[in-house]
Amino acid sequence: MAMRATLGLCLFLSAATSCESWREHAVRPTPQRPTVSSNTVTTGEHTLELEGGVAADFDGNLDTPLLLKWGIAENAELFVGWSPLVTVERDAENGFGFGNLALGTRVRVLDETDTTPAAAVQLYTKLPTATEGEGIGTDEVDFRIAGIADKQLGDFSTTGYYELGVLGNPVGTGTDLEHVLALAVSTPINERWNAFGELSFRNQVEGDTDVGLAIAGLAYLAHPHSIFDMGLAIGLNDDAPDVQLLVGYTHNFGGAAPRGPRRRN
Repeated sequence: MAMRATLGLCLFLSAATSCESWREHAVRPTPQRPTVSSNTVTTGEHTLELEGGVAADFDGNLDTPLLLKWGIAENAELFVGWSPLVTVERDAENGFGFGNLALGTRVRVLDETDTTPAAAVQLYTKLPTATEGEGIGTDEVDFRIAGIADKQLGDFSTTGYYELGVLGNPVGTGTDLEHVLALAVSTPINERWNAFGELSFRNQVEGDTDVGLAIAGLAYLAHPHSIFDMGLAIGLNDDAPDVQLLVGYTHNFGGAAPRGPRRRN
């Protein structure tokens, strides 16, 4: 099922972007990976963009996140996220299957000025589509809201991120709360290379888990519409994975030209 869905997505993108009019309107990608946080820069208006990557550690944990984004306005996007292949370490043998489906939107509500940061709000929900019985998902619906602020400080782009999650409780009734706090920074090395880093902390209240991560990596502009990224995520406490290798790719496919005002005869 996971392979069929991924193949269907690839066929859809191939057909949708084969028209010259789509490619003419492609813009520079706005990758939100591989950091925990998102920034306030949204997908180009009326363009389609795909992020994909791999996160793997030495214990057999693997994730293959895909994120399909559509710029619905100059300052807003819709997105769909899914992982066609996920493996998780377990006592007996590793769990194996596909991940949950995420549906959401991100809207920039303030543009940056000389004195104030840009600001955005992100809303999304996780639907329990993960393979059951493999330790991958909780079989519960989750809701999340995030506040984001960006500020350019000299050559450095900085992002502050806070997310509140209302999580379905898989072992009882009611919900659990999760808090995510992240600070990210990036800076250009030259016209094609960019360096980035992030510190993030995730606290699940009822689950009594605290995950601290430090991420560092490089992004490479391979084409005006394509960006590769690579990096390492290092756990800062016992609840976090020790080391993860992160590799990914973001491509903007363009889109149909926005319609102008209709002429009157």
